[in-house]
Amino acid sequence: MGVVTEDDILDFLLDIIGCSLTNTARIAIHLPDATGDPGVLMGKINEFGGYIATATSPVSKDETGKHIAIIRYRADMT
Repeated sequence: MGVVTEDDILDFLLDIIGCSLTNTARIAIHLPDATGDPGVLMGKINEFGGYIATATSPVSKDETGKHIAIIRYRADMT
């Protein structure tokens, strides 16, 4: 057994959202609260040659009533 520290939790969360990745870009997009919208967005990124490294979305909505999708991706540079 060990002790889980605040630093352990922060490191874990930063890893989940891909902060340590290199050669990636982060985009944040406001999406309506509708079934399938995140999938359409990720499909478009893939369609244009982007590799999605991570995708997260807070449960709470923003002030406009939309969700924010945060995607870290790498574009095909070849």
